[in-house]
Amino acid sequence: VTWLLPSIDAKLNRAEHHLGELNQIGGSGAVTDLVETRTDRDRDGRVRVRVKAVAEMPPEWSVWIGECVHDMRSALDHLAYGLSIIGSKRDPPPNHGRSQFPIYPDRTTYRKGGRGRPPAERYIAHFPRGARRRVERLQPYHGRKNQRVGTKRLSDLAELSNIDKHRRFPLTAHG
Repeated sequence: VTWLLPSIDAKLNRAEHHLGELNQIGGSGAVTDLVETRTDRDRDGRVRVRVKAVAEMPPEWSVWIGECVHDMRSALDHLAYGLSIIGSKRDPPPNHGRSQFPIYPDRTTYRKGGRGRPPAERYIAHFPRGARRRVERLQPYHGRKNQRVGTKRLSDLAELSNIDKHRRFPLTAHG
């Protein structure tokens, strides 16, 4: 499994490259060009900024975001495949056709399946025992809903991956 770490590293480096491109766009003023705002004052004299219009996000931005998300998700799936090889001592592993890193929103679905998904055991059956426990502890249902870092981020990654596969990314504003 000598290919595993260099492969994961290459995918994460590529994701970081895409993220850097997106950060450059964010700092270039291109994002603010998409939003038309109006400034006024409320009854108490406080300044308010109101969004008047939001232009369409350029299609290539969605592609760059999708490539970044895909590379991150793919790195996790490479890890899952490698763990299955290590645990089963077979290459390809017995579950090679359905290998992926499991990300589940709740404990019940993780353990029993549901919502059209098999239980996580189907994906991690051949992982070494310690890796199985660690993957379960990383599941999003262990984190708080508004957690800024950690397990919640796996849930965000799964959601972004599904958005990328099925529709375009929505443009949102935060202030």
